[in-house]
Amino acid sequence: LYYISLVNRSAFLLDCYNENNPKEQPIQTNIEKYYIGNKNTKKFHLPSCNTLPKQENQVRLNSWEQAVNGGYIPCKKCKPAK
Repeated sequence: LYYISLVNRSAFLLDCYNENNPKEQPIQTNIEKYYIGNKNTKKFHLPSCNTLPKQENQVRLNSWEQAVNGGYIPCKKCKPAK
């Protein structure tokens, strides 16, 4: 009887945990992807790169294609991907 009680309690607790912590959470799909180009070196970076140029040397690039077609090359540190 004690064993059955523990099994039922464990099942109840597991159900409560799963109900409050769903495995599938919504994925944010409206993330805007852009790159930051350096006007002087013609390299482009991820916005999180720690080697971003000074503010006055930055140019916003809205896509990988825009960066490459504009003559920019990817940064070797942050390695921006398509």
